[in-house]
Amino acid sequence: MENRVAIINGDTFAYLMYEPNLHLLGSVFVASFLFFAIQSKMAVKVFNRNAKVSALISFRFMVDTKRIFLETDLTERELSHICKFGLTPLQGRVYVSLVRHGPSQARTLASNMGVNRVDVYRILRELRNRGIVEVQLTEPSKFAATPPKMALELLVSERESQVAELRQIVPWLSAWLDSIANTEVGCDTSNTENTAVSHFKLKYGNQYLETLESMVRNSKQEILKIWSAPGITLHSREGLLEEFSSAASRGVKIRGIIEITKEIMKEIRSVNRYAELRHSDHLSSALRYTISDCREVFVSGTSVPLVGRELVGFWTNNISVVRGFVQDFERLWNGSLPLAEATRETNASPIV
Repeated sequence: MENRVAIINGDTFAYLMYEPNLHLLGSVFVASFLFFAIQSKMAVKVFNRNAKVSALISFRFMVDTKRIFLETDLTERELSHICKFGLTPLQGRVYVSLVRHGPSQARTLASNMGVNRVDVYRILRELRNRGIVEVQLTEPSKFAATPPKMALELLVSERESQVAELRQIVPWLSAWLDSIANTEVGCDTSNTENTAVSHFKLKYGNQYLETLESMVRNSKQEILKIWSAPGITLHSREGLLEEFSSAASRGVKIRGIIEITKEIMKEIRSVNRYAELRHSDHLSSALRYTISDCREVFVSGTSVPLVGRELVGFWTNNISVVRGFVQDFERLWNGSLPLAEATRETNASPIV
């Protein structure tokens, strides 16, 4: 009969050997040790050997202030990255456990992970079918992880195939959805030029960029535009300035009001080749909007600095609202400075 505790650098182990009549004392010892480990955020491994039942029970706790993780658990960051490749959290844990421990039996995996053996067998079959787990013909059979680089490449190829399949479905599915919309009472999508029907829509993220691109691409007469310095940088980065250039080559007149800064002179020179520009101060804190053919307006609601996932804008084709923005633009236009004069006053490089 003996009680021993061994503390090893980098890890802490409690080895407890006792007789049946000391079970209560042993339980108190283990509970006290684990409580100390939890408070200290230690990694703990406890071995309990009963004199009557020759069994070894091992478990390890990864402790933080909120949760106790089993040995094969990952951090949320690591698991989220793995799941981006198309694996479920449990599939990701099983694969990582195989990478960490090497070829293992299903029952060993289930025991180490604290997961039902039936679920582990199911996950192993799924991963085997996807090529990221291999079966070793031993007795009993063992499962091994496909080398990580190869496994990740297989998962990427799988996702690419799924995307290609989705793209093939788009024409049929969009046509079908349009046919449903056309049969709904009060929904008329047959004439997008009909300004008698007013719409008000909020656009987020990619919708924000796609709406701007569509407005510029479909314009026929004139585009009125207010750019802040961060706004024109965003337009350049997302390729929207190329759409403005294409519109100008079709004969669309473009007038823009912009806030000149030294940091965006390259973009200003580019736009100045096909658009009439004027300068106004403090546009970052003013309304920034795009008007197409006096038929629709898109108002940016994104505060600077601009971040793609935070983009938000308001679009409408309500004729009264659009006319109000046209009047606001003309007022700003008349109060702004021609580009050549503005560059002199702001000490920016002359526009060539």
